[in-house]
Amino acid sequence: MEAPVQRVFLEVAYDGTNYCGWQVQPRGVSVQSELERALSMLFRQSISVTGAGRTDAGVHAYSMMAHADLPIPHPPLAQIQRGLCGILRGGISVRSVTPVIPTAHARFDATSRRYHYYISACSNPFWSDYCWERRTLPDMALMNEACRHFIGEHDFTSFSKLHTQTKHNRCTVYTAHWEQVEMPGLWDAMRYEVCANRFLHGMVRTMVGTLLEVGYGQRTPDSIAELIQSEDRSLAGSAAPARALFFVEATYPDSIYSTDPE
Repeated sequence: MEAPVQRVFLEVAYDGTNYCGWQVQPRGVSVQSELERALSMLFRQSISVTGAGRTDAGVHAYSMMAHADLPIPHPPLAQIQRGLCGILRGGISVRSVTPVIPTAHARFDATSRRYHYYISACSNPFWSDYCWERRTLPDMALMNEACRHFIGEHDFTSFSKLHTQTKHNRCTVYTAHWEQVEMPGLWDAMRYEVCANRFLHGMVRTMVGTLLEVGYGQRTPDSIAELIQSEDRSLAGSAAPARALFFVEATYPDSIYSTDPE
């Protein structure tokens, strides 16, 4: 008879600079491996986690959801959250621990995922490791005109890394746009926001690199439609650096959250 467990969602924030990505890798330290290490230390048994996405090396997250099965009985979830934060080091923090139904899945139940990418035309001492600095800012109007071609369901092979293990390359993009931003320590900057049901490996960074070619006049906004139809990665722009990309959030249906007491 299997020991009873409670499935929870862990809301994780991390600075991806020193990690080989979210997913456990044969070589290098990943965010997933560090989180599993902390859970296993806390509960003194092996506990695995599954994330909503698989960010690349150097990519950050404001709110990455991951599910885990905790042995019952266990301490209050708020105490578990504090305990994990006490164990974790190196730019990883668990923001919350929330009970969900036993079948809830952080990856497959997500209805949307959102990313931000930052560029700036000024050297920012506080954001230099989290922003792609450019000599001048690109034409935002041209890039937003190009973004409209992303909206809807398309095959995004042209924006994906080659030889991935995905079954298909179709994604539905809900929103995609650039906007000017100014935050403490960040000025003369722009942010790309894109939200979709799923993303391919390297898709957002290739979108950014290609859109910047539009913004600098190296290709037309309407060429994006032709690029999508070509399904040819070699025709897209270079992938933008990972350091300026942030996983913002994943959304879920209310039905997966448990109403049972801790």
